[in-house]
Amino acid sequence: MEQGGSGLHVQNISKRFGTVQVLEELELSVNQGEFISIVGRSGCGKSTFLRLLAGLDEPTSGEIVLNNKKMQGINPEIRVMFQESRLLPWLTVVENVAIGLNSNRSLTPADRTKQAAEMLDKVGLKGRENEWPHVLSGGQKQRVSLARALISRPQLLLLDEPLGALDAFTRLEMHQLIYNLWEEQQFTAFLVTHDVSEAISLADRLLLLENGNVALDQEITLKRPRKRDDRLVSELEKQVIDRVMKVH
Repeated sequence: MEQGGSGLHVQNISKRFGTVQVLEELELSVNQGEFISIVGRSGCGKSTFLRLLAGLDEPTSGEIVLNNKKMQGINPEIRVMFQESRLLPWLTVVENVAIGLNSNRSLTPADRTKQAAEMLDKVGLKGRENEWPHVLSGGQKQRVSLARALISRPQLLLLDEPLGALDAFTRLEMHQLIYNLWEEQQFTAFLVTHDVSEAISLADRLLLLENGNVALDQEITLKRPRKRDDRLVSELEKQVIDRVMKVH
């Protein structure tokens, strides 16, 4: 894939909440257009790290450099997709997606609606534009959330366990959808997940966080598409799980 998206450098970031040290002098460099998965035990700092990347929180020390500029606060080039769809119930589906264009004040209402409808088509929800969020299934709501996150063509997409509440079949469909849109838009992506198989299926690199730092940085060179029952996928999954389970 031709490299696009954002180049990112995490330089010695630490994050402390009171006396609790969550991240400690973490360093990481990410190439433009890379897909990074982050795994680790609960409480290892995965979501905290993602919040720092999103600009929703600030590191206690260190800095994050995005495209050669130090990050400060919310960046319109960065979008986050959470485990909950976070759709506004008083807006229609197409209106929820159009929220992702709020930073572009040059668009007319008609342009916003047109682009939102086109994005809904890309995520497989053509014809559902004027429905209300409450009539959608969990998977459909996450498709709307993904459309809203990507409609502005961000350089960096942060995925905080967005598929955790979905059934197995819907998760597989979402894997393919996320992968297809990543190939098309060439954004840089971070996926936080508890599912090691999911991490391997989607990513170029897998990071294991442990004791507030990167304990494993594993490049994944397996040919795509990757199936869970593939021998090489299973072997890599076992290696990562064994590594995690040795952490005490």
